[in-house]
Amino acid sequence: MIAKRSVLAGTMMLACAAGAMAQEGAPQQALQEILLRLDALERRNEQLTQRVEELTRQNEALRAGSAEQTAAEPPKAAMAAAGDAVASRIGFNGDLRYRHEQIDDESLDRVRTRATLRARFGATIAVTDSVDAEIAIATGGRNPRSASATLGAASSRKDIGLDLGYVRWRATDELAFTVGKMREPYVRPGVSTFFDNEIRPEGAAVHYNGPNGVFGSAFHFWLEERSVQGDSMLSGGQLGWSGKLGMWNLKAGAGYYDYGSVRGRAVGFGGGLVNQAGNSVIASGGDLLYAYDYDIGQLFAEGAFAVAGLPVTLFVDYAENFAADNGLDTAWNAGVRLGRANAPGRWEAVVFQQRMEKDALFGQWIDSSFAGGVTDNEGRVYRLTWAPVRDVRANLTYFDTRYNVDVGSEADYDRWRIDFNFVW
Repeated sequence: MIAKRSVLAGTMMLACAAGAMAQEGAPQQALQEILLRLDALERRNEQLTQRVEELTRQNEALRAGSAEQTAAEPPKAAMAAAGDAVASRIGFNGDLRYRHEQIDDESLDRVRTRATLRARFGATIAVTDSVDAEIAIATGGRNPRSASATLGAASSRKDIGLDLGYVRWRATDELAFTVGKMREPYVRPGVSTFFDNEIRPEGAAVHYNGPNGVFGSAFHFWLEERSVQGDSMLSGGQLGWSGKLGMWNLKAGAGYYDYGSVRGRAVGFGGGLVNQAGNSVIASGGDLLYAYDYDIGQLFAEGAFAVAGLPVTLFVDYAENFAADNGLDTAWNAGVRLGRANAPGRWEAVVFQQRMEKDALFGQWIDSSFAGGVTDNEGRVYRLTWAPVRDVRANLTYFDTRYNVDVGSEADYDRWRIDFNFVW
């Protein structure tokens, strides 16, 4: 446009000059030169016009390409929104426990005092509306019954291991399937010590919670995988009912646990981290082998009510091993819990008693603290818990127990401990 205007202005000036020269009688040669210049300016004007049109087309093409690229690449706001959507499906959790304890085992020549630390950190992931997963790590290394790390060893680094790693599919509101290394799928009434509360079973489980208070579970877990002999497994399940009956909130049920390929297998599952834990063994070729399988039936009940606003819970747990024929095949515990330390300033007190015969339960999965974590035990536990602030709890616990009650030399096992638990 500027070129056109410049040429037009020049043409007009030359035309005016030519007209003036004609009026003044300028020579013919000078007029001819002016006309030639006018012709050259006209050709130059046409070239400039073509160039401007070409540049205009190129500019339009560049603009179209830029628009396509912008459409192909999501804007930063959209990318940020997508990132927020992913983050909203992930939740983090964890806890830390510092424990100081004193252990007085009559069979040893000294009283042991130690401090331990348990640290756990995990993430829950909402994969879809019906599928979720959880992954967690914890101290304790490969110990199947405890995530505690004993302090000492010149302040060396503490072992960390996979604590949880499972996927759960909620097929319906009542039915869910879980595979992987999971939380215990069975009900533990009260603070029953038939199973250690830090066991993380490995395998598959199905859970059912019906609309009428009926609940149940079925599971199939690996205990020990072997390349030559058959694998040791645990298959079983629970069925029960939970609901309100008058002033009571009741929960009761039955369970069955079939520990297969245990009898005649060497003790020390998990690479020798846990021995027979009190169960009967036989010597064979320099090895110790389990003397029995463990096909265990269970009955349990738990009832809660309130007295003057104070929550009270009573519980009982009973088990019998149908695969043992030595008469040392039953276990029971019963106790009471007063209060509930589930909010700042609240407290609770627990007292329970237990008797566990030598082959009533599979020793490698029982509570690791009661009577030193072995069967053939009896005794009482007293625990006081206080919640000073939110997500912090302090426990004072005393184990007044004995082991080798029926077989061997009976020994007292007293254990004092204080815990500080921090949850986030």
